[in-house]
Amino acid sequence: MKRIRWYTRLSLFLFLFLVGFFILPNILNSRERKAFSNEERLKVAALKFNIHTIADSIEVVPGDFYRRGNLVRWLLGSAYRELWHLEITVPVLKLGEVKGGLIPIDFTGRHQTIGIKVRDSSGQIWSVRSVNKDQSAALPSFLRTSILRPMFRDQACSMNPFGSLVVAELAPALNIHCDTPRFYFFPYDKKLGKYNDRMAGRLVTLIRRWDDTKKDSGSAVRILDTQEMLSASKSENIRVDSILYLRTRLFDMLISDWDRHEGNWKWLKKTEAGGAIIIPLAIDRDMAFYRFGNGSINKLSRLFVNMFQSFTPEFKSVEGLMEQSASLDAAILKRLTKEDFEREAHFIQSRLTEDLIAEAFKAYPKEVYSIVGPEHQQILKQRLIQLPEAANKFYELIQGN
Repeated sequence: MKRIRWYTRLSLFLFLFLVGFFILPNILNSRERKAFSNEERLKVAALKFNIHTIADSIEVVPGDFYRRGNLVRWLLGSAYRELWHLEITVPVLKLGEVKGGLIPIDFTGRHQTIGIKVRDSSGQIWSVRSVNKDQSAALPSFLRTSILRPMFRDQACSMNPFGSLVVAELAPALNIHCDTPRFYFFPYDKKLGKYNDRMAGRLVTLIRRWDDTKKDSGSAVRILDTQEMLSASKSENIRVDSILYLRTRLFDMLISDWDRHEGNWKWLKKTEAGGAIIIPLAIDRDMAFYRFGNGSINKLSRLFVNMFQSFTPEFKSVEGLMEQSASLDAAILKRLTKEDFEREAHFIQSRLTEDLIAEAFKAYPKEVYSIVGPEHQQILKQRLIQLPEAANKFYELIQGN
C-alpha cells in the first residue's frame, strides 16, 4: 500500500476541521435552537403566558440554556450557571397597568441585548430589556455559523443576571448615578404585534432611559452621548466633573464591571449661574460582579484577552478592568493627581460600611441571596480594603498612556 502523501493528510485534516467547526454545530444543536428560537418562544408564550389568562406574578427561569453537564463545565466553566437556571418569582409586565400605562414606541438593543422603548403617561421614556443575552451577536457574521456561536452564547452565564439590583443599593451612597431596574415577565399580547413578537415570553427589566430626555440646545439641562460630551468639553470648554467620573470608575473596578466602553455612559450637561458642567451617568450594569468561568477554554483565552476580569477577592488586573475605557479614562483623568485617586478610594471606603454592604446584597431575590449573597459580601469587603492600591495602579496606567 502506498503511503498517503502529506498533502492528502492535510486535506483530510482540513476537511474534518471544517466539518467540526462549521457543519456539526448547525446539525447537533437542537438544544441551542430551542433556547434562542423566536418561533419556539412565541409558540410557548401564546400557549402558556397569554395576558388574558396569566396571573399577576409568575415563576420563571432566567436562562435554562446554561444548565450544562460536566463536559461543558470542564471546557467553559461554571460561572453563574446556578443563578441562570434558578426559578424566581417576578411580577408580570402588563403594560396598561404600569406607570400609568406604557405604550411601545420603538425597538432598542445593540449587539447582544433585545429590547423596546415604551412611553409612560407623563411622557417619560423607559427601556424594556431582555435579561438573557445573545453573545453570538459579538461575533463577525462569518463566524456565527461556526462552533464559536454556541460557545459565545454559553458565556452569557458569566454575567450575574441580578447584579444591577445590588449596584442600585450601593451607588447612591457614593453620589454615583445608577439605573434602578425592576424585573418583570413579558406576557403574550397579540395586540402588541411586532413588539409582542420581539419580547413575549422573556424575563425583562424596566429601566428609565436617559437619552430620550434630551432638550433643545438652549436648555439648562441636556443629556449627551459620549461623542457629544467630548466635543462640548473641547469646543465649548465645558468642564467635566472629573472627580465624580474618577469615583465612578473606581466603583466600577470595585464591582468588577469591566465593560465601561463609551456606549455605556450618558452625560448630564447642566448650565447654572456659575457656568456649565458635565456630569457622568453610568448606565448598563450587565457586567457587575462578573464571574468568568474556570473552564479549560476560559483559562486559555485569558492568555490572549485580559478584559474579562472576575469578581474575586483580589484585583487580578487593573489594566484589564480599564481595557474597554482606556482612551476615555485618559481623556478625563489625565490631569488629576495621585492624591485625587487616593482620596476618592478612601472616600469610597468610608461610605461603603459593613452594614450598608450587608443590606445592599439583600436586594438579591431571596433564592439568589442564599447561593451567592454572603460570598459576594465578603468579596466586596476584601476588594474594598485593596481599593487604594488599585487606585494607585489605575493612576500609574493613565499617566503611562
